[in-house]
Amino acid sequence: APGEPGRLKLRAHDAARMFHGYWRDPAATAAVFDDDGWFDTGDLVRRDVDGWLYFDGRAKDLIKVGGENVAPFEIEAVFATHPAVQECAVVAKPDRVFDEVPAAFIIPTEPVTAELHARLLHDCNGRLPPLKQVREIVFVKDLPRSTIRKVAKQVLRNWIAGERDDSLAPVPVPPPASDASLPDAAQIREDMLRLWQRISRNRPIPDQDDLHFFSSGGDSLMVFEFISLLSERFGVQLDAETVFDNPTVHRLSRHIESRLHARDGGQGARHASN
Repeated sequence: APGEPGRLKLRAHDAARMFHGYWRDPAATAAVFDDDGWFDTGDLVRRDVDGWLYFDGRAKDLIKVGGENVAPFEIEAVFATHPAVQECAVVAKPDRVFDEVPAAFIIPTEPVTAELHARLLHDCNGRLPPLKQVREIVFVKDLPRSTIRKVAKQVLRNWIAGERDDSLAPVPVPPPASDASLPDAAQIREDMLRLWQRISRNRPIPDQDDLHFFSSGGDSLMVFEFISLLSERFGVQLDAETVFDNPTVHRLSRHIESRLHARDGGQGARHASN
């Protein structure tokens, strides 16, 4: 149907073959040609109402977020329009709750700062639906590439999954400037309740420490939006697992407070305000 992604398959006219196969690799050849001669390109495309096809990424790069297919190409297209992004590659990051979530490797056009990190999350995730929002940003000076200069996404997938080597050198995000004190647990709690009420479409939310996010009507999509807002608000990267392990206002506010102090070494740091 128009607008829906699908795999691009090709076949030559008059029973001709597009090519005979991969060099000395019959298994790979059999994997891409079916019995009727259709060649599976591995590309994802969308067709508009006029029949034009638009490239939508590679099928092998699809990210399964809570059972839903997410095309990295769509996320990369949003980040690519940001003036602080020279190049971006999005891959799947393993996640205990959603199986996989998007993670972005970014070559920035300006020095890496906590403010840049927060700005990218705000500007780009704000243009994406919850399931497509990036859960982690890794700044790099360059992206690994194949012999034909394509981004080697398997290297990025291995790295984000914990299989790390010297082929990728991330640029650390420094803590915010320490010219103001960190928010205390009470301030974190207040901001958290305000953000939870915001994504709850402003329905009444009890002002209590033992408020349970899921018992109060939360679902997986709301958690995605919630952690995005919290990460932007306090300048720390959170994931769904953190919310599931700390499902009440009291526990999550204490967790964020400890993360802020650990990041800043107890010296106090400024965080962006809404």
